[in-house]
Amino acid sequence: MESSHSFKIVRSTNHLPSDWNVLATSNIFLSKEYLAVLEQSKPTNMDCFFIALYKKTNSLGLLWLNFWI
Repeated sequence: MESSHSFKIVRSTNHLPSDWNVLATSNIFLSKEYLAVLEQSKPTNMDCFFIALYKKTNSLGLLWLNFWI
């Protein structure tokens, strides 16, 4: 059975899907603009990952993960 759900993981805000802000409207901390500033000013021991969730080709959700190394 093939799933209609998929995801995309990127490590830079430059590669976020064009519709990222459509789902981030209720949370400024998930907006492309905020995440871009965070990415530019983050500590050197912090890695960020951005995940877009899809159902077929429709945006379903998004996640932002950060790891301290």
